[in-house]
Amino acid sequence: MPRAKKLTKSRRAGRTKELSQRPTRVKRFVHKHLIALISIVLSILTSVAIYYFAYSEPDIRAVRSPLNMNISPPVADKNRDCLYYNTDKLRFKNISFRSGFVDRVSFVPLNENVISEFRLIDVDKSTLRWGEEREIAVRYDLVLTPETCSQLAQKREFITWQVRFYDNVGKLIDKYSNGDLFTIHERMRPQE
Repeated sequence: MPRAKKLTKSRRAGRTKELSQRPTRVKRFVHKHLIALISIVLSILTSVAIYYFAYSEPDIRAVRSPLNMNISPPVADKNRDCLYYNTDKLRFKNISFRSGFVDRVSFVPLNENVISEFRLIDVDKSTLRWGEEREIAVRYDLVLTPETCSQLAQKREFITWQVRFYDNVGKLIDKYSNGDLFTIHERMRPQE
């Protein structure tokens, strides 16, 4: 029995000796192959960075803020249509490293039996850089036929439409900066 105990003690001593030598082996390996290890890590990081900066897109999102909407009184145009000149101002933020801007705006009428036409006049195409937050102004006309305008004014009904924003790569801006879904439904009551 005593001989078996001696063997286990010697085995333990050998194992502890191996464990104590491991850090020195690792150090020797790293010192010996340092240039190769650095070049492998740098090549991986460089390829990831090139891929990210070459193929990344701007990630523009809306910021929760009150909608600043200015609507002019109705004006009759040359066809005697009811013309409203609108200006909307919203805050947007770019989350991506790639710069971008709000390029396009589309309008979707949500009322049934109401013939309306939206004409986009101008979109503020200021560049949003990484982490930058800015108020973007959109100017457009809402045109209603005289019959529709007077009918809605008499009934005191609202005209409702959805506004959709697109960035410079054509991607729909459909999220707030915290990740929630972003949609804007505007409404207006026509005046006689």
